[in-house]
Amino acid sequence: MQINGTTLTPRQAHLVRAALRREQARTLDAMRMLDMTAVNPKARDHIIGAFILTINEIGALIDLTHTDQEGADK
Repeated sequence: MQINGTTLTPRQAHLVRAALRREQARTLDAMRMLDMTAVNPKARDHIIGAFILTINEIGALIDLTHTDQEGADK
């Protein structure tokens, strides 16, 4: 597996896959909430928060991968 041209170790690749699966599940749960017929108006704030968390987690995951890779090079 590669991210931005960087080849990941098997451990890194496993961590990336597991984290992305969790984030995918979180995103799908938020989307299901939007699809409900009787959505509580306050639920939209929670959904927006879930999407922001998802984006932040994916960014953190990419940063972690780069940091872990740099540490392996030293």
